[in-house]
Amino acid sequence: MVEMSIIYAACVAGAIGLLFLLPRRDRRWAPIGAVLGGGALGAGLLALSRGQVAGGVDVFFYILAFLAVAGAVRMITHSRPVYSALYFILVVLATAGLFVQLAAEFMAFTLIIVYAGAILITYLFVIMLAQEAPDDQHPDALTEYDATAREPIAATVVGFVLLAALLGMMYRGTSQMPAHAVTHVPADSELEMLLGKVDAALREAELIRHGERVESVDAADRTATLISTSPESPRLVSLPADLHVDNVDAVGVSLLSEFPVSLEVAGVILMLAMLGAVVLARKETAGDAAASDPKSQAPTPKPLGASS
Repeated sequence: MVEMSIIYAACVAGAIGLLFLLPRRDRRWAPIGAVLGGGALGAGLLALSRGQVAGGVDVFFYILAFLAVAGAVRMITHSRPVYSALYFILVVLATAGLFVQLAAEFMAFTLIIVYAGAILITYLFVIMLAQEAPDDQHPDALTEYDATAREPIAATVVGFVLLAALLGMMYRGTSQMPAHAVTHVPADSELEMLLGKVDAALREAELIRHGERVESVDAADRTATLISTSPESPRLVSLPADLHVDNVDAVGVSLLSEFPVSLEVAGVILMLAMLGAVVLARKETAGDAAASDPKSQAPTPKPLGASS
């Protein structure tokens, strides 16, 4: 198809433009790379808008996609690591917006909390420890590993070959893939574990009397059993018609019921990474302070009466 040819050509032009934009001492090819990269991005979005992938997608998808791609390019082409981390935040926010458009709110919030929060703070600690302190004569000088990209050709080729494969699969490959059997899951079965959500919905609908609370939920019959401190027997009420399990509820129940150990291990690993970065930063600060203290480098005075 013509659209696929345009997409693959845009990937090649984008790879060449990104190769020119990667950090190096000689920046004379950077404007040409910016023109090639911008043209490739525009041509790719135009080809996708005419194809099957972008059918029915509103303008917010293109805005968020442009911010994500532009932020990612600037993240890997900026020579200052701290600014690269800030562009990484832009990529995370734009990607979270794309997740919201897909009705995956839990993924969007997790992306912001984990990557823009914990992971990025760890990156900043590593950047602070890895960067060399500037001297008085060259305060704005960059180290060699910041000023020059490492293995730029190999990284660009691998990245854009993967991108071209993903775009090709999205454009025409998914319709040709065999359908997999999906195990039937009862609708709103997680409501039996979300008693608080059911209680709040019943109180909002004024179906719960004073002193009553939800004891159990039958998702198949869509009824809830209410009990109270009064000697009256438990009574059944029907669940509101608009009460359903959304994406956040389903993912939360799955994490806490099926993967509680993995969730706790991930939290412990992130906490240990933060603690290790703090300890290393404190040691580095203490060592620099001791080296720069003139009193610690002063010679020890000789006692009186000692021979010279």
